[in-house]
Amino acid sequence: MRYLYFLVLCVSSLAASAATAQENIKPEQAAKYVDKDVVVVMAVRFSAKEKRKGTCYLNSQKFRTHPTNLAIVIPAEVAGKLAKGSENPDVYYLGKTIKVSGKVEFSRGQNQIKLADAAQLQLVSETAAPQTEEEAAMPPSPSGAPQPESNWLIPTLVIALILLVIAVVWLKRSKKDS
Repeated sequence: MRYLYFLVLCVSSLAASAATAQENIKPEQAAKYVDKDVVVVMAVRFSAKEKRKGTCYLNSQKFRTHPTNLAIVIPAEVAGKLAKGSENPDVYYLGKTIKVSGKVEFSRGQNQIKLADAAQLQLVSETAAPQTEEEAAMPPSPSGAPQPESNWLIPTLVIALILLVIAVVWLKRSKKDS
């Protein structure tokens, strides 16, 4: 009977640990894991720091508005613990590969993991993985957002619509004159 209790205790503790386990994901998969605890290994392709609050951002994509971007949000109090010498985390981790654990949230139009403790972020490699072909081929835009390949379509349609309106007005005037 004691063995049965021991077996039940072991199985229940394994089930509890499996329920709280964090899943290992790629940064591109973050949208599928909102409100879940995950572990992400990612290259930091862009970083920034808010001057007023001191919050640092480490992004998995070159453009923060990229649909698959995952931003690691480091509040000022955590950033102070992560600072390496005189370098802030936004400078130190740029171009490196990091491992981050935490809860994925959707905030300010993007997927984010907000750090509550410096132990949630670890340096994996001094170098980042090379960019994908899609990232490398995407030219920057003035707003910092990726440029779609069909960015000529809307202006062309607007010009065509204006020309159509001019043609209709000209035809109506020519019918009145004759």
